[in-house]
Amino acid sequence: MPSSIIVHGGAGQVTPDRHDRLREGVRRAAAAGDAILVGGGSALDAVVAAVRVLEDDPEFNAGTGSALTRDGTVETDASVMDGPTQRVGAVAAVPDLGNAIALARAVLDRGEHVILSGRPAWHFAAEVGITPAPPGALVVERARVRLKSELARLANPSDRSGDNSGGTVGAVARDHAGRFAAATSTGGIV
Repeated sequence: MPSSIIVHGGAGQVTPDRHDRLREGVRRAAAAGDAILVGGGSALDAVVAAVRVLEDDPEFNAGTGSALTRDGTVETDASVMDGPTQRVGAVAAVPDLGNAIALARAVLDRGEHVILSGRPAWHFAAEVGITPAPPGALVVERARVRLKSELARLANPSDRSGDNSGGTVGAVARDHAGRFAAATSTGGIV
């Protein structure tokens, strides 16, 4: 059975100056996942690898480049789903974690929980050898500008339209054995 992977870099408005960078980032992510599939790897490994590439790219609202919380920090969420076993691993609101998808995969692999959030997820990361970034290391200038703009918009009761900038990234894959998996990751809420 042929393998395949689909990767998306989020939804919403994209300014023309970012279009090519976003497209290239999605292509790199798809290539990373496809390399695993071509090598006989699992759909689960492929989607985690693809999403990790997007988390490492500051153009996307995941990991490095995440939208910021109201207090200007990065909190990330991620989940991974394994089709054959119907198991899920997820993390939410994890401070300063650049690769939340790796932690979601660890939650799935460990099997003790389905989802961990906040500081407990952060402590679990330490248990499994995943190191958070130093505070502020994942913050990019584009996210700072967006936060400032969004806070100003929220302070104006006459402008509650939302900025529709999208964000969550993800991947779905089918491997040579016909197994499916999906993964997603996102950054802050503003």
